[in-house]
Amino acid sequence: MNILLICTGNTCRSPMAEGILRKARPDVFVRSRGLSAKEGAPLSAEAERILRDEGLLFSHEAHQLRQEDLAWADKIFVMTAAQLALLRSIFPVEEKKFALISLEGKDIFDPFSGGEVEYRLAFDALRTAIYERFL
Repeated sequence: MNILLICTGNTCRSPMAEGILRKARPDVFVRSRGLSAKEGAPLSAEAERILRDEGLLFSHEAHQLRQEDLAWADKIFVMTAAQLALLRSIFPVEEKKFALISLEGKDIFDPFSGGEVEYRLAFDALRTAIYERFL
């Protein structure tokens, strides 16, 4: 199964989710992308620190979402209801693949402008969402 995880810039939430899911489910293929990613941007420092501390660090650079990514994916998970609505409106053919990562329908807060506390809260929310959805 091919899983695509999407956030805004592909430097915080989606790569953290990718690291969590890779470890939790080594039997699936995982990629992450951003809706407004700066191609080649590194992980944010806080995301990198948390992934390292959790033993989940992997080589990552940001990538912009492309049509090929949508075709590759069997399931596509986003962080917010707004992202879900946007993708459904732009790519209606792929609509059945799209879902919020949180089973509870809650947005995963973007920690990008925050510090350690905000990143930890986002990471914990992602871990909970992934464990509930995939384990």
